[in-house]
Amino acid sequence: CGMVSVKPAVAGDRPVIVASMFGNTTGCINAAVPLLERAGYEVLVFHANGTGGADDMVNFGAPETIPQKYVGRRFYVHNPQVTVLLPLRGISVISAAGGPFHDAEADAILFAALCNGLRPGVRVRDVDTEINSPEFAAACAEELLRNMQAARGVV
Repeated sequence: CGMVSVKPAVAGDRPVIVASMFGNTTGCINAAVPLLERAGYEVLVFHANGTGGADDMVNFGAPETIPQKYVGRRFYVHNPQVTVLLPLRGISVISAAGGPFHDAEADAILFAALCNGLRPGVRVRDVDTEINSPEFAAACAEELLRNMQAARGVV
C-alpha cells in the first residue's frame, strides 16, 4: 500500500495466510485465526480501511470473461476455487438480531440476488448464524482450507 516499507517477519516453515477485515467482521476473523494456526498456517491480519483504496483494481472471472476493452492489460489470475458463505442471521455486527440494521427479509433478498448472479460451479454454503459467531468463523476456515487443498490437488 505504500504506507509501510518494512519486510514482514519470516514465518519459518509455515505457509502464510493474509486476512483482511473490517471493524464489522473483527469477531469472525479473531475466531478464525486460531483455527488456521492450528492447521499449520501463520496468519497475518490487517484492517481493510484507512487511506488509499482499491481504485486501481477490478475483478473478473476467468480470463475469457474479461471485456475486450481491457484485454492486453496486466492481470493477476486467481485460482478458480470460490466458495460463497452466507451468514443467514446477519452480515455484520450491526445487522445481526438486535442491531440497528437487522432486516432478515432484506438479507434474504440480497442472498437470492447474489446467488442468482454467480457463475455456474460456484459453491454456496448457507451458515445459520451471524457473521461474527465462532460457528461462522469455523465454516470460513474450513472452506478456505478445503479450497487451498483443492488448488494443490489434494482433495
